[in-house]
Amino acid sequence: MAEPQVSGTLTTGCDFDAQTAQAVHGKKIVLAVLDATCTKLLALAGQQGLTWTVEAENSETATKDGSGDWQVVTAGVKSWSASTDGLWMADDEGRKTIIKALKDGTYVCVGMYERQTIDNGVKYIPIRKGLAIITSDELEAPNDDNTTYSAEFTGSGPCWMREAAEDTEITAATITITTTDSEG
Repeated sequence: MAEPQVSGTLTTGCDFDAQTAQAVHGKKIVLAVLDATCTKLLALAGQQGLTWTVEAENSETATKDGSGDWQVVTAGVKSWSASTDGLWMADDEGRKTIIKALKDGTYVCVGMYERQTIDNGVKYIPIRKGLAIITSDELEAPNDDNTTYSAEFTGSGPCWMREAAEDTEITAATITITTTDSEG
């Protein structure tokens, strides 16, 4: 029996390229906070969703030129915020850090990290990082479902962004947690 012959390009309309193949799945992204001593990275347990928003308040003016009225926009003040939600776990150290900062009205260093498994541990490559105030924390405990949390952060000052960083800065900000083999 002869092999079927295909004419035409099968990939027409499907923009699958090397860049698409490098897309990062959301389950590899985590929100984490630094403990009060800034020596321990605490990923929030039970995370299900995460959003990090950077905005700019722009100012507008109108001009008249030979081609009609046009709006001119100039860059203004920038701000950022983050939010996360997930399954509530009573003894999670990351959640305890957030609640203490909310209660005390203190800042927390928060980051969005890409989690990569390596041979002897886990590597956390930063995507966004910054100093923030916790602006809300919500627990929901429906009678017939899991208890969940949601938390919102408002940034204070600039946020660090991987896309604008040099490779050396990314390497310096990457956190690697290794495990050691206690047998042997």
